[in-house]
Amino acid sequence: MSRNKASCFVQYNVVGILFVIVLKLSLVKCVIWDDSNISHYRPKDTGFIQELNSIRCVDYQGHLSGKSRWPFSCLLPASHLATGRVVDGTSNKPERSITPPWMNLTLFRQGQEFARKHSGHLLLSHIYGLFCVNLFLDSKEVLLFAGGFDTPQKAAKRYTRIANGIFSWYRNMPPAKDYPRFESIANSIKNVRGIHRNITDAALRRIKGKRQDLINPTLYKSRSTNEELWKAFKMDVSSSTIPYENRFLPIEYELTEDERRPLNQFIQAMTQFGFIGFPVLFPERIGLQNPDENELFAFNHLWAVIGYLVGIRDEYNISLQPNLKTARKYFRDIFDTFIQPSFFQVDFFAKILIDPLLEGINQLESTMTPGVIVTRILRDIMRIPVPNLTKRLNTVESLSLAVTDAVVGNNMNLNRLLVTLVGDNILGQTKGQNIEESPTA
Repeated sequence: MSRNKASCFVQYNVVGILFVIVLKLSLVKCVIWDDSNISHYRPKDTGFIQELNSIRCVDYQGHLSGKSRWPFSCLLPASHLATGRVVDGTSNKPERSITPPWMNLTLFRQGQEFARKHSGHLLLSHIYGLFCVNLFLDSKEVLLFAGGFDTPQKAAKRYTRIANGIFSWYRNMPPAKDYPRFESIANSIKNVRGIHRNITDAALRRIKGKRQDLINPTLYKSRSTNEELWKAFKMDVSSSTIPYENRFLPIEYELTEDERRPLNQFIQAMTQFGFIGFPVLFPERIGLQNPDENELFAFNHLWAVIGYLVGIRDEYNISLQPNLKTARKYFRDIFDTFIQPSFFQVDFFAKILIDPLLEGINQLESTMTPGVIVTRILRDIMRIPVPNLTKRLNTVESLSLAVTDAVVGNNMNLNRLLVTLVGDNILGQTKGQNIEESPTA
């Protein structure tokens, strides 16, 4: 072989090898955050490369592809989120850290502005999200074990404080450049993480020490539930066109049952979905018509930061997305894989937990009855026909639905109505207080 041919052969092989490497990297399900696209970025001198190096990347076929290096951030495929049931829910980072290494302060502020502008829509969406999260066993057992959520009076008080705390995160602006002094929001969220840690420790002591289930069934033997409502709910859900195979949680969820942690990364991710999922996935279904896409993505980034601060590992932080299109696809996978099937798994303890939530909201705002809320969740969010739920609504409840339906096409009017009906009554109860409760405990 001549020297020219040999040189050409070497060049083609080098190009070929580089092409293969680039092709393999493109298959890895890791997100590269690009500063030029106002996406997630790493502030200087964060000192968390060592922590990031322990995160494993997963490709689209579900195979581990080695340890990540910045700027990669690895989020598991939605179908694999159930593996988080065996991972402690507050195990994502050293306690010395405050802000995540990928935080974009500009996006964070824009996300807060979006939340303030659409507080009525988001409050309604958060109520829907809490309903969905409380259908999971992982949530039910922790909340019932922690106490304070199983009567309308207790639930109204606890959920009001939770709402005020979360909306304080939306309102309080962080310092412009001083990341380590991110205290006004971070300390409040760290309090929630401390509550999670204490409940997890107490739950583990109960399980290991007394070998008991977290839920004590004897406490609820004499408890009644709103069976008329739940019967109508079941009839409408069962009569829906949702395929039979989509009515069950995935096998990965069942396989983790014996080893699951009391408060784990999976339920943290589902709770995160309860706050961010519907605004991103179905904005029009919560009455938010044609929101600004950049602002909505910024709100998603805000919840990525909140998720990090409460203890969600990057592998399970569902808001770690490169753009809104990818986020919507991922959230749709979560909705189809976990949220939708959970509506077919409602048991006695879900009713014990959800009934006080609905009745507590009704105590704060008389037009938001359990029937109205559940009808809206099935009709607007799940897109399920609700003949049985509608049939049991009284005149006032039907009027409440009609009024909000009449203004649903106008963002400003609907948001003002929701703030008037719901926000002033709920957020006005403990305005100005920092959160001392937890969405999951």
